[in-house]
Amino acid sequence: MNYTEQQILIIGASGLVGSELISILLEHGMQATNIIATASKHSIGKVLNIEGNSIVLHPIHDDLFYSKPLVFQCASNEAALKWTPIALDAGCTVIDCSSTFRLNPEVPLTIPSVNSSSLETSPTLVAGPNCTTIILLTAIHGIHMAFDIKSITVATYQSISGAGKDGLRALTDETNGKQRTSNGVFPEPCALNVFCHESLVNPNTGFNSEEENVIDEIHKIWDDPDIQIIPTCMRVPIVRVHTESITLTIRGLISEAEVLNALHNSTNVVVLNDEGNFPTALKASCSDVVLVGHVRVVAGVNETTVSIVACGDQIRTGAALNAVRIAEKLFEISTKK
Repeated sequence: MNYTEQQILIIGASGLVGSELISILLEHGMQATNIIATASKHSIGKVLNIEGNSIVLHPIHDDLFYSKPLVFQCASNEAALKWTPIALDAGCTVIDCSSTFRLNPEVPLTIPSVNSSSLETSPTLVAGPNCTTIILLTAIHGIHMAFDIKSITVATYQSISGAGKDGLRALTDETNGKQRTSNGVFPEPCALNVFCHESLVNPNTGFNSEEENVIDEIHKIWDDPDIQIIPTCMRVPIVRVHTESITLTIRGLISEAEVLNALHNSTNVVVLNDEGNFPTALKASCSDVVLVGHVRVVAGVNETTVSIVACGDQIRTGAALNAVRIAEKLFEISTKK
């Protein structure tokens, strides 16, 4: 039986990722009656209207986990820590979109188009990477498979919704002229502004937490702790989609044609590299793919520098859709056994 034909449980269904996940599941053939949506106390009893379906939000309790083959965890780290052990004890498979288990060496950190082999053992707990990492590695996976990448330098321009509904509310309020509060979600004004990601800066490294997450997650996913990664993560005042300016140092000399061929052969990537037709946040919004373009290739002595721009919808491609793809890959693997 396909997982879409069984009841599944979603923790944090009222959030941006949770509601996007429901929409994707419905698009992929799941019946609304098979979705048990739970939310925090202040949202219980509310109804989500998604894809023409009314999804009632329920309180979460231990008994809900029994007879559910699959749980999508889209809530906070605190919720993940509380409910994941209960779900696993009840025999569920848990796909976690929070950061709780990402760097746990016993938990696969998975982007199915990049490292689906991490799912071959049919793990009962799988973590989805940070949205920035998903977009980045999806964009460059074809290059990584074809060539020897020495280092990655990436500047990200991350949408306000990456901070959840509170981030969107802050942008809306400021755009409408409402006075921002000093204890708001962002340390800087977000309307008409570009500023460093709001996560805490590590005084020992100078990287903020978002940047450190990108470094640590790539090292784990690629199983390559030596590759040099220098991210700079910024916020920009748009509703959704992260844009990334990616520069790779590649060992050996390669041509632009070879780079484009590698990109065209990538999974879940669409190349826009014609004059006047480059990736933009608006083009990538609500898309199932990462848009890649503005390709530049500069040959050195024994190395090649490759720069590209990638745009991906961080709520959809960078979170909810990745979770659904994990579920679909797990089901595919189980049917072959």
